[in-house]
Amino acid sequence: RPISNAVLACLLFATPLVFTAALWQHFSSATIASLDGTANHGWVSVDIGSAAVVLAWVPVLIVTATFLLTLTMVLSIVFL
Repeated sequence: RPISNAVLACLLFATPLVFTAALWQHFSSATIASLDGTANHGWVSVDIGSAAVVLAWVPVLIVTATFLLTLTMVLSIVFL
């Protein structure tokens, strides 16, 4: 149980950090795309692919799911 609690504490700390990192990456790519289109007077087309979005947000889903499943496991151990 102490290891499960330690893992849960680490995941509680990591989940918002992963979300913040993905959000910053999303904002920065959108900002650069807009800035590049404006600075080049529309002569350069910038496209942020779906693969980049998936690579940014899938880790957030994985860490959040891991946190929720670990929380479920710890709570079931405590209450059963």
